[in-house]
Amino acid sequence: MSRSKLLIKNLSVLGVEAGPFSSQIREFTAQKAPLLGVLLKGRRIRGVYLSTVQVDGLDATDRLIEMIQRDSVQVDLIVVGSVCIAGFNLLDLKRIHETLGVPVIVTVSDRPRKSKVEGALKKHFRDWRKRLEVIESAGPLRRTLVRDKPVYMAAIGIEPRAAVSIVRSLAVLGKLPEPLRCAEILARGLSGVIS
Repeated sequence: MSRSKLLIKNLSVLGVEAGPFSSQIREFTAQKAPLLGVLLKGRRIRGVYLSTVQVDGLDATDRLIEMIQRDSVQVDLIVVGSVCIAGFNLLDLKRIHETLGVPVIVTVSDRPRKSKVEGALKKHFRDWRKRLEVIESAGPLRRTLVRDKPVYMAAIGIEPRAAVSIVRSLAVLGKLPEPLRCAEILARGLSGVIS
C-alpha cells in the first residue's frame, strides 16, 4: 500500500449534510432541518452526530462547530455537500476551519449558477450581501473528475491538489466521498422526523 493511501485510510473524515425540508410550509413556520455528521475512519463508520438548523437561518456554522465540540469529535477533515444547506442557511467554511483547525472541502455534483443564487438571495433576504460574502469566501469551485464523473470542489486549509486526491480516494460508490454520501442518506431519512 502506498504511503498516501495509508495516510488517507487513517484519516478521520466527517461528512456533513442537512436533510431536506418541505418548501410548502417554508414561508409560514420556523422550520428546522436535521444537520447530520457521519465520521468515517477508513471505510468504517466511527460515529453519527446530529443537530438541527433553522431553514433559511444563519445558524448552520454555529451548530456544526457546537456539534463537533460538544461530542469531542476527533476529526482530521470535514467534507460538506454545499455551503448552502437547509435552504439558504450557510456553512462558513473559513470560520469552521479557523475555529476547529481542520481542513474543510466542499464537493458538489452540479456547478451552482452564481447569477441564480445571487438573484434568489436578493429576492428573499435583506442580508443578501452578507450571505453572498459567506458563499464567495469558500473560494471558486473547480471542476474535477471523480470516478470519471465531474464534481465541483473548493477547499479551505488544504492544497487543492491534495483535496482532489483525498476526495477521489474517498469516493467508493459514486463520485461523492463516502462520509458525505452516508451523511446524505441518513439526513434524508431523518428529515421527516425532525422538520
